[in-house]
Amino acid sequence: MEVERDNTIVCVVGGALASVRAGVEVMPVKMISYGASRRSVAMLIDTGQKRDFLQYLNDRLFDA
Repeated sequence: MEVERDNTIVCVVGGALASVRAGVEVMPVKMISYGASRRSVAMLIDTGQKRDFLQYLNDRLFDA
């Protein structure tokens, strides 16, 4: 077993998952997990990247 610290899970629920997937190519994501309905996605990122990642998602999802 290995314990890895300083990670954050970011979850997006809704129909704009194509924009979220585009963010994976730009920002470093350690893991992606789709929900049962494919309308939600959870991503594991370094906590140090949290602010930049959330700002990127905000810009892509809400400022479009």
